Amino acid sequence: MRNNLVFILIIFVLLCTCKNNSKISHYGSEWSNNFQIRRGINISHWLSQNPDKSENRKQFFTKEDTEIIARLGYDHVRIPVDEEHLWDENGNRMESSFSMLQEGIGWCLDNDLKVIIDLHQIRSHTFNNQNNLLWTSKPAQADFIQMWLSLSNEFSKYTVKDVAYELLNEAVADSSSQWNNLLKITIDSLRKYEPERKIIIGSNRWQSPDTFDELIVPENDSNIILSFHFYAPHAFTHYRAPWMTSGIYTGDVKYPGQVVEKRDLIGYPDSIVKPLRESNGYYTKDTLQKIMKEPIRYAQDHHLQLYCGEFGAMPTVRRGDRLAWYTDVRTIFEENNIAWSNWDYKGALFGIHYPNGQVDEYLVKALIPDNKPREQK
Repeated sequence: MRNNLVFILIIFVLLCTCKNNSKISHYGSEWSNNFQIRRGINISHWLSQNPDKSENRKQFFTKEDTEIIARLGYDHVRIPVDEEHLWDENGNRMESSFSMLQEGIGWCLDNDLKVIIDLHQIRSHTFNNQNNLLWTSKPAQADFIQMWLSLSNEFSKYTVKDVAYELLNEAVADSSSQWNNLLKITIDSLRKYEPERKIIIGSNRWQSPDTFDELIVPENDSNIILSFHFYAPHAFTHYRAPWMTSGIYTGDVKYPGQVVEKRDLIGYPDSIVKPLRESNGYYTKDTLQKIMKEPIRYAQDHHLQLYCGEFGAMPTVRRGDRLAWYTDVRTIFEENNIAWSNWDYKGALFGIHYPNGQVDEYLVKALIPDNKPREQK
């Protein structure tokens, strides 16, 4: 995988040739139905964002979990995977990880759950790093493309109706053109081997709804799914998040309505108040839908399936407010034909599955109100 000089030169030439791509014209037909999804869930912290690379991972995600997910009414899972779980620093395959992933996909398919393989973090790019090597290093870009060719070789045995690929979680490039160029080259490389595989892509800067107009979709490719992530407003969904500066704020928050009242900010330093003000405001279902307006329009204009690959609110807010937010977001998705995957299954902060093995039935009800088990094989 590493430092193949010829391959790097080829990539460099390709990068230079795609600088002047223009945005795609409308497609002549609606998005194809070979990968039908409606509602899914993320299997986070298994083969991604997990410092443990031992056999203990086998206990985190099991066959029983796929049975529970299917029984709750989900129809697909999004599986984040990190480079460091799949290949060591010398580019050698970590066979135990590939074996777990293959086994997990098999369990999902046995329970009629479709699978999205999401390349979540790589050594040259993480979504919380502003100095990602991926955008400035030709060898890093060559490695990225080769990673996907290797993953394609590994997973192309699955039908296009069952498995899709998400190229990179929450790209954070200095400019959208850098991400658009790398997208084109990577997709062109994959299409030589898998022309019908669904490939999921989002816009630059965390797949935010407000950057969708900067995304360039490959021309004449109907097997693309457009993806955005939704955590608005952050002052509410990430209330008291320990990794955020604003997490120190312990005053009141609410939804719907004014998320944070001005009087509740008195006494907090500017370093806390500023990020809260940036995502503060009066929020209702209509407000949330307006934030999603650009992805909805963009997908309609391009006749492509729209997907929200991540959304969620932490349980640090009032229970009723949290369920109201989930209900409104899910309803917007349904009303606009947006498939979705909530974050997440067993995560400590957003999960529907408690550490004691119980499922948060009220949260599931907000997400899947019919909650009717699908017929099992």
